[in-house]
Amino acid sequence: MELELTQIRVNKITELEKELDSLRKEEDKRYRLARRSMLETLRPLVLQELESLNASENTLSRSERFLRQVITPEDVVTSEQIRSIAETTLQGVVENKKHLIRIGSIIAGVALSIFLVVITIKYDLVDRFLTMIEPDQSAQERYTLNKIREREEANRFKPLMTTDFRETYSENVLYTEGYIKKVTSEIYQGDWILEVNNFVNEKLKMNEEIVPRLVAMESVLISDLATMRKQILPELEESARQSMLEREERFKVEALELLKTQENYKRFYQLHAKFYSKYK
Repeated sequence: MELELTQIRVNKITELEKELDSLRKEEDKRYRLARRSMLETLRPLVLQELESLNASENTLSRSERFLRQVITPEDVVTSEQIRSIAETTLQGVVENKKHLIRIGSIIAGVALSIFLVVITIKYDLVDRFLTMIEPDQSAQERYTLNKIREREEANRFKPLMTTDFRETYSENVLYTEGYIKKVTSEIYQGDWILEVNNFVNEKLKMNEEIVPRLVAMESVLISDLATMRKQILPELEESARQSMLEREERFKVEALELLKTQENYKRFYQLHAKFYSKYK
């Protein structure tokens, strides 16, 4: 009996360790994505200021390398070190003190931005932090934060949305209002799997064992497409749409392994369209 209890405890500890390891990997992934997003927000801002001063290509390249190096916690110690590196990078380019202050404000803001990334990933308190910033914050910090917000707003993908159901999963995710929210809801998913089960049994006369895998594959597809949608830049909309269609094509190949024929796949998507349209 004691041996069995010991084994149970060991198994439980192993499960918890696996779960913890999974959470750590997910957190690390989110952290890396957030850092990359922050870099893409700040880089154009700094380079734009340098270009307005007719900076050389060498200086632009050095500044970009500097940004990539500092947006990692291990490379950033203090804002003073950042400022020192920045001044060396910009030496010989900026002689007007007014311009130096403007560029310095952006570079100094990198340290603040990195801090916001850490807060977001570790504690999900960035919104509270922004609202609690003291009124006497420096003009440099206010300028940087405003520029970040303006850049994020300008880069937000906001296409014209309609309620029309479209010919592909990708276009529904992109342009059908409320599509993602509806098809990913637990209630919808529960009713949908029953509908697919009846369809496979009664219409296709196939083994219902394929249903859970088919519905799961479709759910993963929609989740992946929704993630890709969040990363779209307005000027790269068509390129992003093609990438989403390529992802959908891979799903179609996998679905055909279960449904066997193009006609069955077509009927499955038609079922999706009919069920979605009538579902309230």
